[in-house]
Amino acid sequence: MAISGIIDVRPECKNVRSPATSAGGLDAEAVRIELHRILANDAFSNAPILSRFLRYVVECRIDGQQPPPKEYAIGVEVLQRGADFDPTVDTIVRVHARRLRARLDKYYRSEGRADPLRIALPKGHYQAEFHVQEPAREAHAKPGPPSRLATPGPAPLRRKFRSNTIPAPRTSLVGRAGEVAELQELLTGDDGARLATLTGAAGSGKTRLAVEVGLRLQEQLASEVIFVSLASVTSAHTLQMALLRALGLRVVDQTPPVEVICRHLHGIERAPPLILDNFEQLVEAAPLIGSLLDACASLKVLVTSRVSLRLYGECEYPVLPLALPECDSMTPEALAAVPAVQLFVQRAAAAHPGFSLTAANAEAVARICRRFDGLPLGIELSAVQCRTLTPAQLLERFPERLDLPAANVADVPDRQRSLRHAIEWSHQLLGEPEQKLYRRLAAFSGGFTLEAAEAVANVRGDLGIDVAEGVARLLDNSLLQAESEAGEARYTMLETIREYGLERLAASGESDEFRKAHAAYFLVLAEEGVAHLDVKARKQWLARCDLDRDNFRAALDGLIERGEGQWALRLARALYRYWEAREYLTESCAALLSVLERFDPATDPALWAQIACCAGAMEGRMGQQDGAHARLERGLEVARQSGDRSMVIMGLTSLAVSYGTYGALEQNEQAVALFEECLGLCEASGSESETASALSNLAVARLALGEHEAARDLLERALELFQKQKDLTPAAWCLNQLGDAAMVAGRCDEAKTWYQRSAKRFLQLGNPLGIARCWTDLGQLALLEGQYGEAASLFADALRIYSRQDFQRGVVNLIEGCAGLAVAKERYPQALVMAGAAEAVRSTRKMVASPYRRARFEEALKPVRGTLEPAEIDACHRRGAAMDVQQAIEYVQQFLADTEQEDSAEPGER
Repeated sequence: MAISGIIDVRPECKNVRSPATSAGGLDAEAVRIELHRILANDAFSNAPILSRFLRYVVECRIDGQQPPPKEYAIGVEVLQRGADFDPTVDTIVRVHARRLRARLDKYYRSEGRADPLRIALPKGHYQAEFHVQEPAREAHAKPGPPSRLATPGPAPLRRKFRSNTIPAPRTSLVGRAGEVAELQELLTGDDGARLATLTGAAGSGKTRLAVEVGLRLQEQLASEVIFVSLASVTSAHTLQMALLRALGLRVVDQTPPVEVICRHLHGIERAPPLILDNFEQLVEAAPLIGSLLDACASLKVLVTSRVSLRLYGECEYPVLPLALPECDSMTPEALAAVPAVQLFVQRAAAAHPGFSLTAANAEAVARICRRFDGLPLGIELSAVQCRTLTPAQLLERFPERLDLPAANVADVPDRQRSLRHAIEWSHQLLGEPEQKLYRRLAAFSGGFTLEAAEAVANVRGDLGIDVAEGVARLLDNSLLQAESEAGEARYTMLETIREYGLERLAASGESDEFRKAHAAYFLVLAEEGVAHLDVKARKQWLARCDLDRDNFRAALDGLIERGEGQWALRLARALYRYWEAREYLTESCAALLSVLERFDPATDPALWAQIACCAGAMEGRMGQQDGAHARLERGLEVARQSGDRSMVIMGLTSLAVSYGTYGALEQNEQAVALFEECLGLCEASGSESETASALSNLAVARLALGEHEAARDLLERALELFQKQKDLTPAAWCLNQLGDAAMVAGRCDEAKTWYQRSAKRFLQLGNPLGIARCWTDLGQLALLEGQYGEAASLFADALRIYSRQDFQRGVVNLIEGCAGLAVAKERYPQALVMAGAAEAVRSTRKMVASPYRRARFEEALKPVRGTLEPAEIDACHRRGAAMDVQQAIEYVQQFLADTEQEDSAEPGER
């Protein structure tokens, strides 16, 4: 980011421009405008402490306060620590200063990139600086047509790699400029490598170097770079699943995941560079990377690993430790140019703002760097201790721990031979309470919040330290990393550090206890989704579950391993809501089956039956009908034996849905019989809500048999009960089903009225998926009536919602509907392309269409197959099948936009 000068904003010089700012005419008022802009941004609006901190240092500078504000004043006036605040003991100001710098850096890398002015808080003091930024060149797109939604429509759709963007670096890269340039040239030059592997010992800085190279490539190529962390991935299967998620493919069927990935890459003309971090535990799965490279000629892969992948065409790039001082007696000026010393001094100054390299400490600093062999992690772990100790004191107090070679310990795992000493030394510097906290926090997988740490790590109440204070100390000791997700601080451990913590947890005898405490916390979080939540609350719950997906899996695996059946069944049941909403079919089915295989029905018959029904439902949606029906029948059998009426109702409903939705057409009669039995149980119980749901389900089954009037009567009864019980969302869906009954009966005007009433109700409830479903149905009505422009408009609005909600079932159903619109418009090639794309999406995500939907879609395509030549049909179908979901969405959106434009044109213009 270009900076053109520093602004002088003293109040007495308010109308005087410094030479650096004379062209821009910036003054104190401009700074206040920039401050207001920053504080209104989401990055600061949810961070009141950082907002106060920033406002304080900016106002002090504008007011011309000299000398700059001191750490004590900030602690008392901003952080309200009280008059007895001692900055030499309490590091709160330094902690928040680091967070403030990181937050400002993140803002100016994103929303603030084009701001005319930049506010900075340099390290080493608390005096704000203001810099003029060169104006960025912005490309302005023409606004699109307004959405039918009451809220503004989304930006143009692009593939979103939610958790696979390059992590923003929190510190500058020291001593690696040459390596960065070489790797950038290696991956982009005409004779460059397609696979480069950064090898080296743990802690040598491979990840940080890969991040920097990725950022440079992103800027150079003006395209995204996909970053996949494999720290928690330990098998070839989970590696494939991680790559599926990174590429937006998410879940697959029984087709090997590698085939799905390669098929996707084969259709990409210009693949984004792929960075795979921490590959060393997956070397046996390295041939998968070769398969990816073979599938896509434009793909470039950068891997970090302790060992090479040993693949043909691989370019191994060793990441060496930082350059060390030639001797300990170099002058401070000469030492300052040595990369290892630069890193130590930079991190020590961050821990203790008054630290600098002097003649008094130069030799000790050089010796510390040499003792750690130039490994960045070891240097950083030692530098952070300068908060309380001088370099000479470090050497005097810990001579053996600093120079003991880890290789001398016979039982050290290979991956820890160069780091165990550094981590163990850092661990020994902690007090007993911090050691307890550190090893207990290692139970978390993929990060945690402060609330989670308090609930799990201090379950005994024996820490002897406030958890928040302990977390801050672990951050200071580089044993934790902090980040922000959705406005909430979140903490993670480097995987090597976490592994050492797990060892300490096992050695303490606390492992089972605190892994169970971890499972208890996430069981509570998961079961929040079982309760009835409104749309907003459910969205928030799902977002929290996304962040803790690794923790959920670790908790469930631990419960299964320890044989804690009751909790395992409860957690699996609760997580089903999350897996189902996110369409994690393969992951959920595997987890549910693991629970069923590990525990028998005697553990808890009702819960076991419920898990069996959930697993059967997932198998049914994946097209595994034989397994699904067997699982559901067994679940119903166990439910009947348990005598739990609610579980029997669930078993009957699940099996009936499987028969009616995914079974053969002749199985609809069986579905009706099961729903009728279910209705009898509900009516006998006196529960009007359950009775209304049973009536609605039975109506859908009867409608599938062509019994329109019977279905309508059942739905009207259900609607009356839903409204009586104030079950607003089920009532809205009931209105939609009444529209279905009317449309199937050929009463289009009546169907339109029902769909419009349903859409209005969903709008009032703020239910986006319900709105999209109604607009899809209204679009189908418009299509039947020959109103193609109206149909295209409704389909386009529904597709925007489904895409924004990442609801793949809705997307694929809509693509098929748009193929029908293309047939009606006699755009036969486009219809076949969309049909191929829909089939590919269903295949890769194993979203089987119901027999009724499949038959109706095939009927819609009949005119196409009777008109085009077989070769053209095959070519169009293959073109659609080669698209990924995002490409298919963009293709359909363009078709719908063209259709709307054609329909709105005057007759003479068509």
